[in-house]
Amino acid sequence: MMKVVWLAQYNVVKLLPLINLNQEADLHSSSWIHTLSETLAQREDIELHIITHTNIVSETQNFVKDRIHFHIVRYSFPFTNRGFPWFCPIDRLTGYHFFVINARDLIQQIKPDIIHVHGTEGGYFNAAYGLKVPCIISIQGIISEYVKVNPSILGYLQLPHEQFAIRKGEYFGCRTDFDFSFVKGLNKRAQIFDLPEAINNVFFEHKWEVKSDLILLFVGSIVKRKGIHHLLSAVAILKDQYPTINLRIIGTGQAKYVKSQKKFVREKNISSNITWL
Repeated sequence: MMKVVWLAQYNVVKLLPLINLNQEADLHSSSWIHTLSETLAQREDIELHIITHTNIVSETQNFVKDRIHFHIVRYSFPFTNRGFPWFCPIDRLTGYHFFVINARDLIQQIKPDIIHVHGTEGGYFNAAYGLKVPCIISIQGIISEYVKVNPSILGYLQLPHEQFAIRKGEYFGCRTDFDFSFVKGLNKRAQIFDLPEAINNVFFEHKWEVKSDLILLFVGSIVKRKGIHHLLSAVAILKDQYPTINLRIIGTGQAKYVKSQKKFVREKNISSNITWL
């Protein structure tokens, strides 16, 4: 049996009631992580371990749920139940030192055949670096591009860790020319695999048919970094050739930004082509 360790940001709230939380929290759904892990765990020839860190648990916890071995590492600002604030980002300044110690200890106990690091956020590659275990890094967000749109102290402090992961990693999973070019730009020797994210099972519960209507669907946060403005601009251009084109938008965002995009839609006279769901 192959032992696989994931170092990933997992939504631990989904593990209730098996897990003890010290506070309520609204965490990112990380749906692609959950879908892929649940599917992978169904294989009889794989033993999957997921190592993640969070500040909302009362203690480090290890247990098995649905054939997945979970290792939830309590990682918080010293003597508190809170995360690391921007004015004292000990996690980033120390290279996630205290998490790395715990994670590497777990990895040595598990003795995996392969390590899969999901994303360059959260210091997860720091825990895998230097171990004599094959390691692949999935590219999720790209911090160096993110801070151009959403500049922040925490974002800039994360940049060295992203650069470290890309330059020192050997195997990478990418999905687009965009992330492929980013990795190759920093690491010419990188071996890159086409590694799409998993689709939620609910997608397969419906029978999909191609219709003649020109309908586009956007699902995601309505924020500048997602490029929604470019999508709306494209619809304004395409409307001349395809008058019935319709873009349906599912998502939420800051009220001020959403309002500005709705104003743009009115100014471009494409209100009848946009459906805000």
